[in-house]
Order: sequence, then structure tokens, then C-alpha cells
Amino acid sequence: AQIDQILVNGQDSSDTTEPIVSPQPLISWVFNNDPGSPNQVRYEIKVGSTSTNWGYDLFSGDIADINEESNAGSHKYNGFLLSRGTSYYAQLRLTDGNENRTSWYQFSFAINRLPFVTNFYLSPSVPTTMDHIDLIYSFYDADNHTQSGTKIRWFKNNIPVPAYDDLCTLPASATESGD
Repeated sequence: AQIDQILVNGQDSSDTTEPIVSPQPLISWVFNNDPGSPNQVRYEIKVGSTSTNWGYDLFSGDIADINEESNAGSHKYNGFLLSRGTSYYAQLRLTDGNENRTSWYQFSFAINRLPFVTNFYLSPSVPTTMDHIDLIYSFYDADNHTQSGTKIRWFKNNIPVPAYDDLCTLPASATESGD
């Protein structure tokens, strides 16, 4: 019996270059048992902050040490939120109905760092009633992801104006003198 594939939040665990988004990951796997052999009855998952003894029984699951009697092909980590920008080391072992265990399968993953904006300002800085107002900013993502899903909210006299959500340009018709 063997484990054919391990996914972390739907991403192949062999691709450790792409950080995962959720700080509470879903770990899933495909158990491939020998023909005529019993199915999986238990899974063990250890997640640690260091790679010391990684792949062995002595590996410290200081983040998570899970030993479940289950034929499930996944486990949702529901512990404390894992730290963004941090790499984690994990291993998985399965047991079948004859108490045969797979070897430890190692995988690692990192949690995505949140992007941020800098140098933001409105242009022109002193608009007339005829000017469109542009939101200008610099976007930075330490994981080199392209910008997507950015939320922009406009307010008029401290009241949200949802009609202009996610727009970088506020039309001149949206404001009046003194707003």
C-alpha cells in the first residue's frame, strides 16, 4: 500500500514554491492499497516547525500530532492559525485493516504572506467639481502574486457608497463641492 498524492488546500504538496492561502489548511491524500487488501482504517499526521527527524517516528509534531481512526482521505487542521510567511514540515502515514502501515510520506508547505499597499494618495489632491478622482497606490506581494481581489471602498461624508466599490477612479458626478 502507498500514498499516491498529498494535497494541501488543493495544491500538490510536491510544489513547495507556491504558498497556500489558508492558515488552517486542508490536507488530503489518495491511498492506493494492494488488490484484495483492506482499506485504510487510520491516519497519522504530524506537522512541525523544524525538519529535525522529518520522515521518522521521532519527528516532533509540535504544531499538530494527529492520530485518527478513520478511512477519511483528508483532515482539516483546526488548531491555532499558522503564521504567514512561515514554512512548515509535515508527514503522513496510513494504516490498513491488517495493521499494515505505509512509510512516513514527507511534505512541506508555507502560508501565504498578506500583500499590502504603500504610497497611496488621491489625484488631483485638490479636485474641482469637474475632476475625476483617481486612487493611486503601489501594490506589494512578498510571494510575487499578481494583484487580484483588491477591495476599494469609497465614502461620501463618512457614509459608504457601494456603487463605487472596487473602482480606482471616482467619476466627477459622484462628488459635489464641500464633500
